Amino acid sequence: MRRTGCIMVARKGERHTSPPIAMTEPTYDRAYWDGRSGWEPIRAVLDHRDRLGKKNRYIDIVQKMALSEWYEAEGRVLDLGCGTGRFTEWISHRSRQVIGTEISGGMLRSARHRLPGGEFVLYDGQSLPFADETFQAVVAVGVLQDIPGDDAYVSLLREAGRCIERGGRLYLLDQVSDAAGRPWRTADQVTEACALAGLVLERRRPVRKGRWWLLYLIRYGLVPSSLLERVARWELSLRERGPSRISYYMDYLFQLKKA
Repeated sequence: MRRTGCIMVARKGERHTSPPIAMTEPTYDRAYWDGRSGWEPIRAVLDHRDRLGKKNRYIDIVQKMALSEWYEAEGRVLDLGCGTGRFTEWISHRSRQVIGTEISGGMLRSARHRLPGGEFVLYDGQSLPFADETFQAVVAVGVLQDIPGDDAYVSLLREAGRCIERGGRLYLLDQVSDAAGRPWRTADQVTEACALAGLVLERRRPVRKGRWWLLYLIRYGLVPSSLLERVARWELSLRERGPSRISYYMDYLFQLKKA
């Protein structure tokens, strides 16, 4: 089943309609993620076809490297859609307190195993069980890209914003694409949706290309693990200088502020 939708944004008295967005199901589904929760923790939340784990290890490195360059939250932080806790653990070394929240009970069990004593909360995928302005920041990695409809997408962004204190930030890392018919939003559509939710874009950057010749070599173990951090730094630099059009998909990092 496929769904389509449009994000409407008013600009200078005119009504602007973004191109239709084709989104797929059922990745935003509790049973789907429960079924993956017993897998190796990184494979469970990244590429399930990566049997050797080399590609997923690289993705984990480059995503965390990109976020670390901007991350400034020292207080209480929410890891929205925490999965098996790979970013919850990362945040725990940088902030005073982190709470992971997830729609999948199976994923939360895996996250608790990864981070014993960590705080994790199950939620319904729509309403976050926290008071207004509870967190200095919210981190969401690879989560909102799975929401099929624009209304639900903006609603969850708004809900995340509700939980952020004034002046706090949302760090959003998701897949985007410019290709018609692909199951991803464009970077501009993500930015527009965030604006509708009351979140102001401070900066954004490309992180990782979905299809890249070197990624295939990494996947099949042809690049030594000792070189992965060096390759990640090179890719981050390369993407900043690269062409603006995204023909397949790209991991993109957005830093947004609650005004």
